[in-house]
Amino acid sequence: MESIIQLEPDRWHGPILSGYGTHLVYVSDIVRPPVAAFETVKPQIREQWLRAKIDELSDKFVDNLIARYEIDVEEVEVPITVPGAGASQ
Repeated sequence: MESIIQLEPDRWHGPILSGYGTHLVYVSDIVRPPVAAFETVKPQIREQWLRAKIDELSDKFVDNLIARYEIDVEEVEVPITVPGAGASQ
C-alpha cells in the first residue's frame, strides 16, 4: 500500500486502499509546513524531556528499592464463599 505522503504531485494514483474503501487520488501539490522556530516549540520539548527524566528516575528509584529487599511469596489457600449459597430459599 502506498503512503499518501510518498505520492508524486501532478499525477493520478491508485487504486489506494483505505479504511473507507478503494480510491483514485490526484495529488495537485505538496505543501510542506515551515520548520518551527525553536522558541515556539521549546516549552513542548522541555515538558517532554522532563517527563522522560521523571520516568527514568522513577524507574531507577523503584529498581533501587527492589534491590534492597528480598521478596518471598507464600501461597495461602483462601476459601471461596458465595454469599447466600447456604441459605434456604
